[in-house]
Amino acid sequence: MNSIDVEPIAILVEKMRSPTYYDSRTLAAYVNEGGAGNLEALAKGLNVNVARNSNFVSISYRAEYRDKAMRCLEQVLVLVAERQKALIEASLFSIMSGLDNRKKKLMN
Repeated sequence: MNSIDVEPIAILVEKMRSPTYYDSRTLAAYVNEGGAGNLEALAKGLNVNVARNSNFVSISYRAEYRDKAMRCLEQVLVLVAERQKALIEASLFSIMSGLDNRKKKLMN
């Protein structure tokens, strides 16, 4: 079975480099772990890249303590998973609607 990307990895990385990608929960986790209190600082504090020769996104963040960095990164990953799920659900809905339309045309 072939897999289908939710969105091109380069687009995801570019979105994650933008302050507008993040929400108030992610900002709160970042601030609670010692980060500055704005989305621009959050986006700059995260190092988001495409891992070389792969289909993976690499995300790193440095904090005073490892557990603080981990909590911030965990919230970032929660947000990415939520956004990717919403994209795939919208795509699936579109595909299913298209199939329904084709079935109706075939039956007529």
